[in-house]
Amino acid sequence: MEKKQFSGAVLAGGRSKRMGKDKASLVIGGRSLLDMQLDKLRAAGIQDLMVCDAPGNRRIIPCGARLVEDLQPDKGPLCAIASALSASSAECCVILSVDAAAVSADTVGKLMRTAEESTAEIVILASPSGLQPLIGVYKKSLAEDALALVNSGRLSVRELFLDHPPMLLELSDDSPELLNCNTPEDLEKFTALAAERQQ
Repeated sequence: MEKKQFSGAVLAGGRSKRMGKDKASLVIGGRSLLDMQLDKLRAAGIQDLMVCDAPGNRRIIPCGARLVEDLQPDKGPLCAIASALSASSAECCVILSVDAAAVSADTVGKLMRTAEESTAEIVILASPSGLQPLIGVYKKSLAEDALALVNSGRLSVRELFLDHPPMLLELSDDSPELLNCNTPEDLEKFTALAAERQQ
């Protein structure tokens, strides 16, 4: 079997309404959420690193990564995924939302290995409670279909799954890796956990 090549993209263009401030720049344990997610992709051996952001945000991009602006403004994560896939230099692209701060580099590696061993076009994290479409691996060849859905106004990532069913890498509902950093209360929890680990 030919070894697949991977790019990696952190989705950082959300409006952060529940947090009240830009989530990508939040600092936990001395590292911003954006840096933390890029570190996980680097640990998995990915060299082509992208930060997907809303057009005109003028975000400072960490060294070693490149900016990919959403192909259309305010169209949500499906458009961000389409933008990442269009810009990917590899056959497959690992997608990580910037607020999925608890997912581990080990799990990123497992997603990649599952994609290597499977013919599925999409591999995503899941639990009995539901799917995690913004933590997964997508084939670059899906860029056109994803953008077509955006252009038709079907903006949910799950719309892409109707014609391209994902393979699931399942975790238990109580897995800490399913925690997202979406609110000030979430940030407090993550900050406390980071402080405990440093002790």
